[in-house]
Amino acid sequence: MDTTSLLDLGARGVHLLFANDEIEAAFEQDATALRAEVAGRAAEISSAIDTLMQLEDLHRGRALIDSLDTHVRHVLVLIYFDLLDTHLRQEATRH
Repeated sequence: MDTTSLLDLGARGVHLLFANDEIEAAFEQDATALRAEVAGRAAEISSAIDTLMQLEDLHRGRALIDSLDTHVRHVLVLIYFDLLDTHLRQEATRH
């Protein structure tokens, strides 16, 4: 997947990999409880990210995300928004 394009679209409020209700659900999570829930699952999360990056098709990316455990999906949403925040900050310093 072209992460730059995904992040450019994300900067405009278009989040292609995640449904709005999934984003909302992820941000409603208690951070401490979510960390505890996924403790010891770093390899699974890393594998999901690696697989997503290798996929060329957005629909397959969404299908992969949909197939993951709810807590892992929430972590991916939060990672995505952290990356988006970093992307926006970098873009702001370039202009």
